[in-house]
Parts: sequence; structure tokens; C-alpha cells
Amino acid sequence: MLDGSTALVSSDGGRSIARHQTPCTSSATFYATSIAVISARGWAVLCTGQGYTGHTSKRVFGSDDGGMKWASRGVPGSDGSFGTLAAATPGDLTLSTASAASWLYRSGDGGITWQTVRTEDDDGVGWADLGFTTILDGAVVHGPADSDGNSDHRPGQLLLSSDAGASWQVVRFRR
Repeated sequence: MLDGSTALVSSDGGRSIARHQTPCTSSATFYATSIAVISARGWAVLCTGQGYTGHTSKRVFGSDDGGMKWASRGVPGSDGSFGTLAAATPGDLTLSTASAASWLYRSGDGGITWQTVRTEDDDGVGWADLGFTTILDGAVVHGPADSDGNSDHRPGQLLLSSDAGASWQVVRFRR
């Protein structure tokens, strides 16, 4: 879990917590906005900053030793503000972000290179609950409904991936 510029980690069910600095503290303009567990001792962290006209600069860093040392992994696209990072495997990362539209980015090489795998031209309704249940299967909600009776008529669509985030399909529910 992130707490400002540190990751809070427990290996005993929360009885004790260790703090580990993220690499997002070296510049006053970048902040740790999302962290993903990629292996038993591995993490990937998304650092964002320098926002401009529906964009933010984004950098991904990785640690293979529980946050003791970090290495720069890559730079996702700047479209969208901030984002949520999730990992299917140490090499398969997905990033959800939104601003004027909603985007899903994917890296198949541990965050070194990124490509846009889905764009929704939706005025930035965004995503919720991005995650993976297996090394191949993922889920994300596009345009989550608001708790106010959904007066904005957000789509609230469930999308699933069966290829570690390389593609996403909308689930159609029957009545």
C-alpha cells in the first residue's frame, strides 16, 4: 500500500509494517500513485507528475528485492491523468488512466515498452478495480456507476482479459 512516497508492507498479516521509500521522491514533481505486486519480493510502482492538458508524465520503476533498490523500467504514454497499475506476471503490466478519454496501456516486457491496448472516447469516465486473478485473466470496470443512482448514466461495463491484458472484451449480461 502507498502512503505518500513510501510503500507500507506487511509479511505477517498486518501485525507489523515496514516502510520502504519509493523512487518517486527524487524529484519534487513526481509522486507515487500506484503500486503493483509482481512477485513474492517484486514490485512495480507508477510515478506521475508534470500534468498538462489531460496528460501526466508517467514513469514505472521496479524492485526485485522488496523495495530495497529500484530500477527505472520505462515510460508509459502521457495520455490521461495519474493511473492504476496492475500486474499479471512480472513481465505483464497494465495501466489504466483517463482524462478526455479512457486508456488501457500494456507492457509485455516488465514496463520497458508500452502500447495502448484500448481507448474509450468517453470524456474520461475512467476505470475501476483493475486487477488480475491469474497470470492470464484480468478484469476492469469501465465507467463505474456512481452511487447516486447513476444519474450521469455511466456505462458500468465489465471488461475481461484472458491474455494477460493484451486485449479486453466487454462482458454482455443477459436479463
